[in-house]
Amino acid sequence: MNFKKTTLATAVGATLAISGVASGVAYADGHAVGVYGRLNTAINMKEKDGGPFDEDSTNVSNIVSRFGVKASAPINASTTAFGQYEWSVNSDDEVGFGDGRQALVGVRGDFGTAQIGQMWSTFYNIVGTHLDPTVTLGAVLYSTSARLPYRTSNAIQYSNSFGAVNVSAEFRLADEDHPDEAPGAATEKIGGTDGNAIGASFTLMENLLLAVAVDNSDGVGLAGDETRTGFAAKWSQDNWWASFGFAETDIDDEGTAEQTQFHVGADFGDGLSGFIGFGTVVYDADGGGGDPDDTDATTLNLTKKIGNSGFRVYYEGVLAGDVFDGTDVYDHDQHIFGARLDF
Repeated sequence: MNFKKTTLATAVGATLAISGVASGVAYADGHAVGVYGRLNTAINMKEKDGGPFDEDSTNVSNIVSRFGVKASAPINASTTAFGQYEWSVNSDDEVGFGDGRQALVGVRGDFGTAQIGQMWSTFYNIVGTHLDPTVTLGAVLYSTSARLPYRTSNAIQYSNSFGAVNVSAEFRLADEDHPDEAPGAATEKIGGTDGNAIGASFTLMENLLLAVAVDNSDGVGLAGDETRTGFAAKWSQDNWWASFGFAETDIDDEGTAEQTQFHVGADFGDGLSGFIGFGTVVYDADGGGGDPDDTDATTLNLTKKIGNSGFRVYYEGVLAGDVFDGTDVYDHDQHIFGARLDF
C-alpha cells in the first residue's frame, strides 16, 4: 500500500469531518467551504496493435476520478476571493490520492476573474472543449496525436464576459524544477516554460457559438517552440447540437499536426443523451524524413443520467487508426462501460 497517499487521504478526510466541510459550510461572515468530486469506474476493454504495442485487455479501471475542495471569502460587496485544490483519485485498486489536477487562488468581481496556479488552460476552455467533448477517449486525437493541452501550470489567467463575448488570456512562467515533458512525448498539460495564450468565444443568433484561441510555449531542451491555433463552431437547435473544430500544433524544426473534428449529438429525453464524432490528424514533418500516416478516429458516447442524483451510466468508445504519439504508430480501439457519480 502507498503509505504517503493513504496518510494524505486520511488526514484530509479527518480535517473535513472535524470542520464540517464534508457537507459544505457557509459561515455568517460570507466565508464558504465545500467539497466536490467524481467517482468514475468502468469496465475498460482496450486493444492496441502496432509498433511496440500488442495489448488486448479487459479490466475494471479508474476513469479520471477526482476529489476537490473549494473555498470563497468576500473582500467587499462586489469582490470575492476564492481558492480550489483538486487531486486525482484512484478508484480501481488501492484507493488513494494521486497528483494534483488543479491548485489555484484568485479574485472575481465586476472586472472579471483573475487567478494564479494550476488550472484548465485558456486554449481548452475556449476551443478544446468543443474539439473533445468526451469523458476521456477523445484524448487519442486531441492530446496524444495533436499535442493539444487540457490543463496548465505556473499560470496567471484572466477571463471576463461582455454580453455575448467571452474572453480569456493566460501567461505562463518558466519552472526549471518542473519542465515540460521530453520532446515528442504526449502530454495533457502545458507549463514549465514561458508561454502565453489568448482566446475568445462569441454567441450569435442564440444558437451559434464561434470560438478562436492561440497558445505559444517556449521549447524544452532540444525541442522547438510550440504554437497552437484553434477554431471551433457549435450549433444547437431544440435537443440537437453539432460542432466543428480545427486546431494546428506547429513545433519549430519538427513539423505540424493539423486536427479536424466533427461531432453530432442529441438529448433524447429522460436523462438519455449521446453523440458521435469523426476526426483526423494530418502530419507534415520537417527535415524531409517523410510524414507519418494520417491518424483517424471515430468516437461514440451514450449516457444515461439517473434522476438528479449525480449518478449516470455510460458507454464511450474510440476506433482509431495509425495513431502517432511522436515516437510510435499503432491502432487503438477502446470501449468503456462506466458508472459515474458526481457530488
